[in-house]
Amino acid sequence: MAAATFASFAQSKTVFGVKAGVNFAKFNTESTSPIFISDENITSFLLGIYADQQLGGNFTIQPGLFFTGKGGGSVYPNGYIRQRQDTKTKLHYLQIPVNIVYNIPSKGGIFFFGVGPYAAYNLSGNVKENIDYSLALVSNVVDIIPPDNDLRRGTKKFDFGATGLAGFKLKSGFSINVNYDLGLSNITPDYTPKISMKNRVWGISFGYEFK
Repeated sequence: MAAATFASFAQSKTVFGVKAGVNFAKFNTESTSPIFISDENITSFLLGIYADQQLGGNFTIQPGLFFTGKGGGSVYPNGYIRQRQDTKTKLHYLQIPVNIVYNIPSKGGIFFFGVGPYAAYNLSGNVKENIDYSLALVSNVVDIIPPDNDLRRGTKKFDFGATGLAGFKLKSGFSINVNYDLGLSNITPDYTPKISMKNRVWGISFGYEFK
């Protein structure tokens, strides 16, 4: 029985591919403090590899390993002295998505749609601050270090959530893809209980599968 299972797996078709593209990232912020925070998009990147394993019928499973940029912009309005504070947070993750993909063959190629979970590890990041005081504009860039090393500027190391993708693949192996990451974990440290920030990312990428 084990031999038959191995033979079946070996005969199933697996292809490998690469993807690269652009991300449009923002935070979904919830706060119980009286400070109003407005979330804005930033532009980042996506680069990685994946495998596409035949499951049966039109279904495949598609795990991947990606270096991806997330983050977002935040605007804090008027304070007593501070008139406005704009921050742009850039986070760099190593991310593993696992999508179940449904493929629809057509004359020129294949339409595909997929959903699944993802897990990501925060490698690095930085925050750029522009603080508009009543008398001066102050700019500052601060590296984000995981909270074990710096309790003032930390973000949680791990992120997880749901991911979806859709696109069209040509018979030559080239593809265009649209993806969305719905972060489900609060990435702000536990010592900031009044603020919850979750990643939200739209992405557009081009790919190629090796045959």
